Amino acid sequence: MLRQKKVKKNENNRYEWEDIDSALEALGFDDLDDAKEALAESRATRLEELKERVGAKKKSTKSKSKAAAEEDDDEDEDEEDEEPPKKTTRRRKK
Repeated sequence: MLRQKKVKKNENNRYEWEDIDSALEALGFDDLDDAKEALAESRATRLEELKERVGAKKKSTKSKSKAAAEEDDDEDEDEEDEEPPKKTTRRRKK
């Protein structure tokens, strides 16, 4: 919620206020109940965003793993056709 409202951090890179009233004023709330309601809404929104992001990652991961499995099969066929590289040794200069 603090990031959504673009609240500035202090010199210690933290969100800190002297008291509740100054925090409510900085966030633009009239009373504590309004702030609690806004916090609950913000949490629900953030949770939905995270669920969507995780769902999208799972779908893309599944499709990537299937594609990778198909590529692995193709690589095995290519490796059988190729000859292994010849071993070379280095000669030391005297």
